[in-house]
Amino acid sequence: MGCCGGGSDSGGSDTKFQALSARWEIAPDPIGEGGFGSVHLATHRKTGKVRALKAMRLKTADEREDFHNEVLIMRKITKNHNICHLLDAAEDARYGYIVMQACSGGELFDVITRKGLTEREAALAVVDMLSAVCYLHGKRILHRDLKPENLLYKDTAPGAPLKVVDFGRAVVMG
Repeated sequence: MGCCGGGSDSGGSDTKFQALSARWEIAPDPIGEGGFGSVHLATHRKTGKVRALKAMRLKTADEREDFHNEVLIMRKITKNHNICHLLDAAEDARYGYIVMQACSGGELFDVITRKGLTEREAALAVVDMLSAVCYLHGKRILHRDLKPENLLYKDTAPGAPLKVVDFGRAVVMG
């Protein structure tokens, strides 16, 4: 995500995260980074609930359009047991922000490479992923980037559900 830190946006006094700062207290240090931007923990100012905030750089009109598409698709997804759902979204001159559930159990990829899965754990992972895909296809949404890195465990509890994340390549079929 290699995202720029705080600082001022060019052409204005807005700082990174200001578009959401009235509702969310956002940790400045990312918990994850990649080619699109960074992921930070965000605490809702009224409820105290901790969520994940994806901050995506929007350097071009195409990147801004992709951000709008991702938000549009995520808004079509109501709460589903196996999909990390949208809670809030905003944008400013340089970034698009998506606030979603925080999945603290880690990526399926890391679990597979670190300790492997029992046959039962693998079966549960497949059921969770197929449940999410069935739900998405019922809404005529194609994720188009399903991989172990985009499947996160809700938490570290035994039997925690997998949740599909990252709808940046998703499309709605006509």
